[in-house]
Amino acid sequence: MHVPDQFVHRGRRKVAARWFLCFDASIADDAPSAQAVAAGLFDWKDPPLAVVDAEGNLYCAATQAHWVPVEGKFPREKDVHVLWSITPSMDVRWLQRGLSRAVHLALSPRGTLLVTGRGKADRPWLSTKTGLPVQEADGTVREISGHLLAGQDLACDHDGCLLIMKDGAVLWLSPGGADLPERRDAAAALAGARRVHRGWDGLLYGLTTGKIVRLDASGGRSHEMKLASEDQDSQYSALGVDAGGNAYVLGSKELVRISATGEQSVILMSKRDKLPRSGMRMAVHPDGSFWLFGEGGAAWKFDASAALVFASEKEPRPPKPTSTDVFQAQMAATKARLLAEHEERSRRASEQLAAEKRKQRPAEIALLAAIALFLVLGLVAVFLM
Repeated sequence: MHVPDQFVHRGRRKVAARWFLCFDASIADDAPSAQAVAAGLFDWKDPPLAVVDAEGNLYCAATQAHWVPVEGKFPREKDVHVLWSITPSMDVRWLQRGLSRAVHLALSPRGTLLVTGRGKADRPWLSTKTGLPVQEADGTVREISGHLLAGQDLACDHDGCLLIMKDGAVLWLSPGGADLPERRDAAAALAGARRVHRGWDGLLYGLTTGKIVRLDASGGRSHEMKLASEDQDSQYSALGVDAGGNAYVLGSKELVRISATGEQSVILMSKRDKLPRSGMRMAVHPDGSFWLFGEGGAAWKFDASAALVFASEKEPRPPKPTSTDVFQAQMAATKARLLAEHEERSRRASEQLAAEKRKQRPAEIALLAAIALFLVLGLVAVFLM
């Protein structure tokens, strides 16, 4: 915001102190190469939806809560839904705000991203490079009907086809949303799964209660791995697979890695590592590194050996305005506006008074001239007598 000097100095006899309102360039939607934490991206209420591409770029769909001013009232909290992508070095690639709340996030090998949610009848595929809708050769936007995307989970196959978990069954759809009857047998092999996932090894996986089902390249059921959890109370909620076929299963109290041959190991445990926690989400990279996401903007990145390489809680974050801050700023802005309006009214009144005086001045001059002429004529008459 820039206030012109003409506005500041108008109606003032003293020079006003200059002031500036500055914004960090990293907060701008179109700002590239901005550190993600400093840009305020690691700010969400619930754990975000997240996926990682082959280059290590991270994509997140999150809900942020902000206090917004209300004229004459205390500020209210408003949810803002954001979708963004950052590089492995934590620089912002692109950022979108003001979207509807995301329900599922799926990454296609074709360099596109599908974000499903509520609020629109159709969902366009987005470019992973720009975050903008993908256009066909004729310029139209590639869309898929929203009612086909409703379900408990969503995954994208190696050829761009979609797997949707709905009411305990798996629907297999083309990239445009058409049913694929030739893949119904493969879909039946995943029936009953709570999570479906396409691994970086190119195979499909389904997570059921206590086991993982793996499908071969043709879609046939090839392997079933039973989870030998040390903590029977842990509820597994997320699934990821790296390029080597190692499956990562996230529970409320532990993170288990299962090799392609079936060996299992607990690589993170709540009692030992203070992670994972209940309700967390996960994104697995092809090289075996992975992200964990918790509440309140918390995020951790681990390398393939499960060593911590990044923790958002350890990074300096921009201060987030509280409701009191917003209210005080609102009151200050209201006071400044009322003062400016008062000064403007005073200036207009002064200008109107000056204008009226200018209008009266010719009459006053004429009166003085008449009086002077009368006196001169009187003096002349006296001398003549």
